[in-house]
Amino acid sequence: MNNDFNHQHAVIKYQHGAFKSTTDAIVEETPLTIYINQEEFATLMCSPTYLEELIIGFLASEGVIIARKEIESVHIDDYKALPMSH
Repeated sequence: MNNDFNHQHAVIKYQHGAFKSTTDAIVEETPLTIYINQEEFATLMCSPTYLEELIIGFLASEGVIIARKEIESVHIDDYKALPMSH
């Protein structure tokens, strides 16, 4: 794994009955607050990629929308998501 959201960090792993100093990828997570029509709906912890897809899928899984066309627009600003419905 190597992208902008994975960072190598020094770690100590326990493997095969012994401790070992090594490096490992640590994935970045950040809070994403979703607002619907300027009202806070939910805050999720997520990697900062594919945010629009996450928002749409989350709203569908929560039963807020049935289809993408129900969302007028999605505005993502510093991990604050503002999907606007009709």
